[in-house]
Amino acid sequence: MQKNQKHPNGEGGTALPAGAEERLRRFAQGPVPASDLVDQRVLRLAADRMAAIRRRRIWRRVAVVSGTTAAAAALVLAIRLLPQRQGTLPQPVVVQGDFNGDGAFDVLDAFGMAKSLSQGEQLPELWDATQDGVIDEADVQEMVRRMVSIHTEDES
Repeated sequence: MQKNQKHPNGEGGTALPAGAEERLRRFAQGPVPASDLVDQRVLRLAADRMAAIRRRRIWRRVAVVSGTTAAAAALVLAIRLLPQRQGTLPQPVVVQGDFNGDGAFDVLDAFGMAKSLSQGEQLPELWDATQDGVIDEADVQEMVRRMVSIHTEDES
């Protein structure tokens, strides 16, 4: 309509296109139900979105499994390529008379042996210092005697 045209009802305004007045009345009455086309479009967009999420999850799993497999293969390869040690392991040094296993033959060994004897414990034949076949107080005294004796180079 032109600016100078009058409203068909005689009022001074613009006329609505055909059918627009009816659509506006329906809109004013409440929500307009969505058409099937809108429903289909929304469902298609949701399905596409879910498919994209699934594809990303699959690739993420592939990446994790591939990374783990590569790390395991690198570990196996490193173990195989590292030089292998040959021979025997070094044997621990055993100090004769070291009753408590601290690596030294001292008064603590004699004390531990005496205490074990007083409690009636069975001691291994290794502790028979007198070599008489019996582990007793005489073996403790022999241990103490060996601790305090002075060795010369001739005796060694």
